Amino acid sequence: MYRRLLYLLVIVALVSMACSFSVGTPTEPTATPEPTEAPTDIPEPTDTPEPTEEPTEEPTATSEPLPTMEVPTEDPVEETEEPVTEVFESEAFFIEEFDYGGDLWSYFLMSGEDRDLDLYTENGRLIVELNDEDVYSYITYDEYTYTDVGVEALFENRGVNTNNVSLVCRYSDEGWYEFNVGSDGLYNILRWDEREYEYSLLASGGSNAINMGKAANLYTITCEDDILSLWINGFFVKEVRDRSLREGQVGVSVASFNVYPVVVEFESVEIFVP
Repeated sequence: MYRRLLYLLVIVALVSMACSFSVGTPTEPTATPEPTEAPTDIPEPTDTPEPTEEPTEEPTATSEPLPTMEVPTEDPVEETEEPVTEVFESEAFFIEEFDYGGDLWSYFLMSGEDRDLDLYTENGRLIVELNDEDVYSYITYDEYTYTDVGVEALFENRGVNTNNVSLVCRYSDEGWYEFNVGSDGLYNILRWDEREYEYSLLASGGSNAINMGKAANLYTITCEDDILSLWINGFFVKEVRDRSLREGQVGVSVASFNVYPVVVEFESVEIFVP
Protein backbone atom coordinates (compact mmCIF):
# COMPACT_ATOMS: atom_id res chain seq x y z
CA MET A 1 0.00 0.00 0.00
CA TYR A 2 2.80 2.28 0.82
CA ARG A 3 4.41 1.45 -2.49
CA ARG A 4 1.25 2.34 -4.38
CA LEU A 5 1.04 5.70 -2.65
CA LEU A 6 4.64 6.48 -3.42
CA TYR A 7 4.10 5.52 -7.01
CA LEU A 8 1.14 7.91 -7.30
CA LEU A 9 3.14 10.80 -5.78
CA VAL A 10 5.88 10.28 -8.29
CA ILE A 11 3.41 10.37 -11.19
CA VAL A 12 1.75 13.57 -9.88
CA ALA A 13 5.12 15.30 -9.53
CA LEU A 14 6.14 14.40 -13.08
CA VAL A 15 2.87 15.74 -14.48
CA SER A 16 3.28 19.06 -12.62
CA MET A 17 6.78 19.55 -13.93
CA ALA A 18 5.66 18.87 -17.46
CA CYS A 19 2.95 21.51 -17.25
CA SER A 20 5.32 24.16 -15.91
CA PHE A 21 7.78 23.66 -18.78
CA SER A 22 5.15 23.84 -21.56
CA VAL A 23 3.26 26.94 -20.42
CA GLY A 24 6.19 29.28 -19.57
CA THR A 25 5.74 32.93 -18.49
CA PRO A 26 2.32 34.33 -19.38
CA THR A 27 2.21 37.41 -21.86
CA GLU A 28 -0.38 40.02 -22.65
CA PRO A 29 -2.69 38.83 -25.37
CA THR A 30 -2.42 40.73 -28.74
CA ALA A 31 -5.45 41.91 -30.65
CA THR A 32 -6.19 39.82 -33.62
CA PRO A 33 -6.85 42.05 -36.70
CA GLU A 34 -10.19 41.77 -38.33
CA PRO A 35 -9.87 39.83 -41.55
CA THR A 36 -10.37 41.93 -44.74
CA GLU A 37 -12.26 40.65 -47.61
CA ALA A 38 -10.15 39.69 -50.55
CA PRO A 39 -11.06 41.50 -53.81
CA THR A 40 -13.43 39.51 -55.82
CA ASP A 41 -12.47 40.92 -59.26
CA ILE A 42 -8.83 40.31 -59.85
CA PRO A 43 -7.83 41.04 -63.46
CA GLU A 44 -6.18 38.29 -65.24
CA PRO A 45 -2.60 39.10 -66.17
CA THR A 46 -2.27 39.99 -69.84
CA ASP A 47 0.65 39.36 -72.09
CA THR A 48 2.98 42.35 -72.57
CA PRO A 49 2.71 43.43 -76.23
CA GLU A 50 5.81 43.31 -78.28
CA PRO A 51 7.17 46.82 -79.20
CA THR A 52 6.36 47.85 -82.78
CA GLU A 53 8.97 49.52 -85.05
CA GLU A 54 8.54 53.11 -86.34
CA PRO A 55 7.51 53.25 -90.01
CA THR A 56 10.53 53.62 -92.26
CA GLU A 57 8.58 54.84 -95.29
CA GLU A 58 9.25 58.49 -96.24
CA PRO A 59 6.21 60.82 -96.27
CA THR A 60 4.70 61.48 -99.68
CA ALA A 61 5.71 64.88 -101.24
CA THR A 62 2.90 67.30 -101.97
CA SER A 63 4.62 69.01 -104.94
CA GLU A 64 6.08 67.73 -108.17
CA PRO A 65 9.78 66.85 -108.04
CA LEU A 66 12.22 69.16 -109.82
CA PRO A 67 13.18 67.96 -113.27
CA THR A 68 16.51 66.24 -113.56
CA MET A 69 19.03 68.28 -115.55
CA GLU A 70 20.87 66.43 -118.25
CA VAL A 71 24.61 66.75 -118.15
CA PRO A 72 25.86 67.85 -121.58
CA THR A 73 28.36 65.55 -123.16
CA GLU A 74 29.98 68.34 -125.18
CA ASP A 75 31.13 71.81 -124.24
CA PRO A 76 28.27 74.27 -124.80
CA VAL A 77 28.74 76.85 -127.52
CA GLU A 78 28.62 80.36 -126.07
CA GLU A 79 26.23 82.59 -127.98
CA THR A 80 27.27 86.16 -128.64
CA GLU A 81 24.94 89.03 -129.43
CA GLU A 82 25.67 91.90 -131.71
CA PRO A 83 25.96 95.22 -129.86
CA VAL A 84 22.82 97.33 -130.07
CA THR A 85 22.96 101.08 -130.38
CA GLU A 86 20.57 102.72 -127.91
CA VAL A 87 19.59 106.33 -127.59
CA PHE A 88 19.71 107.72 -124.06
CA GLU A 89 18.52 111.15 -123.00
CA SER A 90 22.05 112.10 -121.92
CA GLU A 91 23.54 111.52 -125.38
CA ALA A 92 24.27 114.53 -127.55
CA PHE A 93 26.44 112.83 -130.17
CA PHE A 94 25.47 109.35 -131.37
CA ILE A 95 24.23 107.28 -134.30
CA GLU A 96 20.45 106.89 -134.40
CA GLU A 97 19.51 103.60 -136.07
CA PHE A 98 15.80 103.73 -135.13
CA ASP A 99 15.82 100.31 -133.45
CA TYR A 100 13.66 101.63 -130.60
CA GLY A 101 11.16 103.73 -132.48
CA GLY A 102 12.85 107.16 -132.53
CA ASP A 103 10.87 108.43 -129.55
CA LEU A 104 13.21 111.39 -129.04
CA TRP A 105 12.38 112.87 -132.45
CA SER A 106 9.40 115.02 -133.47
CA TYR A 107 8.08 116.40 -136.73
CA PHE A 108 6.36 119.45 -138.20
CA LEU A 109 5.10 120.46 -141.64
CA MET A 110 5.95 123.63 -143.53
CA SER A 111 3.50 122.73 -146.30
CA GLY A 112 0.78 120.10 -146.71
CA GLU A 113 -1.57 118.36 -144.27
CA ASP A 114 -0.98 115.74 -141.60
CA ARG A 115 -3.20 113.30 -143.48
CA ASP A 116 -0.70 113.45 -146.38
CA LEU A 117 2.22 112.35 -144.15
CA ASP A 118 2.85 108.79 -142.98
CA LEU A 119 5.80 108.70 -140.59
CA TYR A 120 6.85 105.49 -138.77
CA THR A 121 9.74 103.15 -137.94
CA GLU A 122 10.06 99.61 -139.24
CA ASN A 123 12.92 97.08 -139.32
CA GLY A 124 15.35 99.61 -137.86
CA ARG A 125 14.46 102.37 -140.35
CA LEU A 126 12.64 105.69 -140.19
CA ILE A 127 10.18 105.71 -143.11
CA VAL A 128 8.69 108.94 -144.51
CA GLU A 129 5.79 108.67 -146.98
CA LEU A 130 4.31 111.77 -148.63
CA ASN A 131 1.00 111.23 -150.42
CA ASP A 132 0.31 114.57 -152.04
CA GLU A 133 2.02 117.38 -153.91
CA ASP A 134 4.11 120.00 -152.11
CA VAL A 135 4.36 118.34 -148.70
CA TYR A 136 7.41 119.60 -146.77
CA SER A 137 8.07 117.49 -143.66
CA TYR A 138 10.76 118.07 -141.01
CA ILE A 139 11.93 115.64 -138.29
CA THR A 140 14.10 117.10 -135.50
CA TYR A 141 16.03 115.67 -132.56
CA ASP A 142 14.55 117.34 -129.47
CA GLU A 143 17.01 116.58 -126.68
CA TYR A 144 19.82 119.05 -127.38
CA THR A 145 20.65 122.38 -128.93
CA TYR A 146 24.05 122.70 -130.62
CA THR A 147 26.39 125.44 -131.74
CA ASP A 148 29.03 123.55 -133.77
CA VAL A 149 27.70 120.21 -134.99
CA GLY A 150 27.79 117.72 -137.86
CA VAL A 151 24.91 115.62 -139.24
CA GLU A 152 25.12 112.61 -141.56
CA ALA A 153 22.17 110.64 -142.97
CA LEU A 154 22.18 107.30 -144.83
CA PHE A 155 18.88 106.72 -146.65
CA GLU A 156 17.25 105.05 -149.64
CA ASN A 157 14.72 106.47 -152.10
CA ARG A 158 11.84 103.98 -152.55
CA GLY A 159 9.21 106.15 -154.28
CA VAL A 160 9.09 108.53 -157.23
CA ASN A 161 12.29 110.05 -158.57
CA THR A 162 11.33 113.68 -157.90
CA ASN A 163 11.90 114.76 -154.28
CA ASN A 164 14.26 116.52 -151.91
CA VAL A 165 16.06 114.99 -148.93
CA SER A 166 17.54 117.63 -146.62
CA LEU A 167 19.71 117.98 -143.51
CA VAL A 168 19.06 120.75 -140.97
CA CYS A 169 21.18 122.49 -138.32
CA ARG A 170 20.63 125.35 -135.81
CA TYR A 171 16.84 124.97 -135.85
CA SER A 172 15.17 127.35 -133.34
CA ASP A 173 12.43 129.95 -133.08
CA GLU A 174 14.62 132.27 -135.20
CA GLY A 175 14.95 129.87 -138.15
CA TRP A 176 17.39 127.19 -139.39
CA TYR A 177 19.94 126.22 -142.06
CA GLU A 178 18.76 123.67 -144.64
CA PHE A 179 20.90 121.64 -147.09
CA ASN A 180 18.61 120.30 -149.85
CA VAL A 181 19.71 117.55 -152.27
CA GLY A 182 17.32 116.44 -155.03
CA SER A 183 17.04 113.03 -156.67
CA ASP A 184 17.47 114.92 -159.99
CA GLY A 185 21.16 115.74 -159.21
CA LEU A 186 20.70 119.31 -157.93
CA TYR A 187 21.35 120.82 -154.49
CA ASN A 188 20.96 124.14 -152.62
CA ILE A 189 21.75 125.61 -149.22
CA LEU A 190 19.05 127.81 -147.64
CA ARG A 191 18.43 129.83 -144.51
CA TRP A 192 14.87 130.03 -143.20
CA ASP A 193 14.14 133.32 -141.40
CA GLU A 194 11.21 132.87 -139.01
CA ARG A 195 10.70 136.62 -138.51
CA GLU A 196 10.57 137.36 -142.24
CA TYR A 197 8.89 133.98 -142.90
CA GLU A 198 10.93 133.34 -146.01
CA TYR A 199 13.91 131.37 -147.37
CA SER A 200 17.20 133.00 -148.34
CA LEU A 201 19.28 131.15 -150.95
CA LEU A 202 22.94 130.85 -149.84
CA ALA A 203 24.24 128.47 -152.58
CA SER A 204 23.01 126.12 -155.32
CA GLY A 205 24.36 123.84 -158.01
CA GLY A 206 24.56 120.28 -159.30
CA SER A 207 26.75 117.31 -158.41
CA ASN A 208 27.69 114.09 -160.17
CA ALA A 209 28.13 112.48 -156.75
CA ILE A 210 24.35 112.21 -156.27
CA ASN A 211 22.87 108.74 -156.91
CA MET A 212 19.71 109.71 -158.78
CA GLY A 213 16.41 107.86 -158.87
CA LYS A 214 15.66 104.89 -156.61
CA ALA A 215 19.02 104.57 -154.96
CA ALA A 216 20.85 104.95 -151.63
CA ASN A 217 22.77 108.12 -150.72
CA LEU A 218 24.88 109.41 -147.85
CA TYR A 219 24.64 113.16 -147.13
CA THR A 220 26.86 114.98 -144.62
CA ILE A 221 26.85 118.56 -143.33
CA THR A 222 28.79 120.56 -140.75
CA CYS A 223 27.82 123.84 -139.13
CA GLU A 224 30.97 125.18 -137.48
CA ASP A 225 31.22 128.81 -136.45
CA ASP A 226 30.00 130.68 -139.56
CA ILE A 227 31.05 127.98 -142.07
CA LEU A 228 28.37 125.71 -143.57
CA SER A 229 29.69 122.70 -145.52
CA LEU A 230 28.08 119.92 -147.60
CA TRP A 231 29.36 116.44 -148.65
CA ILE A 232 27.51 113.94 -150.87
CA ASN A 233 28.51 110.26 -150.74
CA GLY A 234 31.86 111.22 -149.27
CA PHE A 235 32.67 113.95 -151.82
CA PHE A 236 33.02 117.56 -150.73
CA VAL A 237 30.48 119.68 -152.62
CA LYS A 238 30.09 123.21 -151.25
CA GLU A 239 30.99 125.60 -148.42
CA VAL A 240 29.32 128.95 -147.60
CA ARG A 241 29.52 131.47 -144.76
CA ASP A 242 26.63 132.95 -142.79
CA ARG A 243 26.49 134.48 -139.30
CA SER A 244 22.72 134.81 -138.90
CA LEU A 245 22.08 131.75 -136.69
CA ARG A 246 24.34 130.65 -133.83
CA GLU A 247 22.68 127.59 -132.24
CA GLY A 248 19.73 125.23 -132.42
CA GLN A 249 18.57 121.65 -132.95
CA VAL A 250 19.38 119.30 -135.82
CA GLY A 251 17.18 117.18 -138.08
CA VAL A 252 16.27 115.83 -141.51
CA SER A 253 13.62 116.76 -144.05
CA VAL A 254 11.74 115.13 -146.97
CA ALA A 255 9.73 117.15 -149.53
CA SER A 256 7.48 116.26 -152.45
CA PHE A 257 6.82 118.41 -155.52
CA ASN A 258 4.40 117.78 -158.37
CA VAL A 259 4.38 113.96 -158.20
CA TYR A 260 3.85 111.42 -155.43
CA PRO A 261 4.03 109.16 -153.49
CA VAL A 262 7.44 110.01 -152.12
CA VAL A 263 8.91 107.22 -149.97
CA VAL A 264 12.27 107.69 -148.22
CA GLU A 265 13.74 105.22 -145.71
CA PHE A 266 16.42 106.51 -143.34
CA GLU A 267 18.72 103.73 -142.23
CA SER A 268 20.69 105.91 -139.80
CA VAL A 269 21.26 109.51 -138.75
CA GLU A 270 24.52 110.42 -137.02
CA ILE A 271 25.07 113.55 -134.92
CA PHE A 272 28.77 114.19 -134.42
CA VAL A 273 31.38 116.75 -133.39
CA PRO A 274 32.73 118.46 -136.53
